[in-house]
Amino acid sequence: EHWGLDVQAAAFVAEVAMAEQAVHFDYLRMSREFMEITQPAERTNFLVVLFAVANADGRISVEENREISQIADYLLMSRTRVNEARSIFA
Repeated sequence: EHWGLDVQAAAFVAEVAMAEQAVHFDYLRMSREFMEITQPAERTNFLVVLFAVANADGRISVEENREISQIADYLLMSRTRVNEARSIFA
């Protein structure tokens, strides 16, 4: 919804994200490439989506919060932006 993907593309993104090989991705490189093709508002929306997924069970765990914060660091996003995205689910 937030990325404007059709159903097929969204399914592919989800499949890749859940693939066992995903643990071997170079997240720093992938983050830098993501930064090059997105605007700041799109990156903030990405964090909102990550927090929404983390909150799917009704709470955002410390581990989930830490992981999302690390992703935000890779994307050179400020603590203010991270807190704004997380506050939607507080």
